[in-house]
Amino acid sequence: MDYLLCGDLPYPAWKKRVSAQDLRNRRIRRYFVCRLKRFEARDFSHVRFTFWKLLVIFLERTIIAIPLIVLFANMIGL
Repeated sequence: MDYLLCGDLPYPAWKKRVSAQDLRNRRIRRYFVCRLKRFEARDFSHVRFTFWKLLVIFLERTIIAIPLIVLFANMIGL
């Protein structure tokens, strides 16, 4: 194994070496992640929530939340 001298301690040279293939792979991976994020943002940008859709979402969540609130209130004695 090759060693580099770091002060007076030998340091394995392979820990310092970064291959060109590794750098290319990192660049490719970053490129695909950025493309995916951009694609996801563009993919859902056409969705517009109307008042009625928001009302339905709110009511769905409220219908689930109200029994839990009542249950919790009964548990603590309100």
